[in-house]
Amino acid sequence: MSEAKPEGRPPRREFSSHSRSQRREFVAKLKVEDIDYKRLDVLSRFLTPNGKIEVARRTGATRKQQHRVSAAIKRARFLALLPYDRDPGDTVRPRGDYRGRRDDRGGRS
Repeated sequence: MSEAKPEGRPPRREFSSHSRSQRREFVAKLKVEDIDYKRLDVLSRFLTPNGKIEVARRTGATRKQQHRVSAAIKRARFLALLPYDRDPGDTVRPRGDYRGRRDDRGGRS
């Protein structure tokens, strides 16, 4: 007997495995000794576009690799080799920029 899927359930999302597989291949080739706070090219691959440390589940790093990567990133940040956060661009307005809001509040135009 074949059971029909419930109609109310949304279809599963299909993820692009291309970028994830490239990352996992990079981590698989990476030796624990290669993880160092001075190797910014290696460490930057473990950061999200916002500057957060990528989780091991996404990178495919082992527990030992992930621990060393996070420690190296934190050390590089402390020594100002890596930024604590990256500039997200123009998506967030500066705090004092209220242009365009006066019309909404009924003030001067």
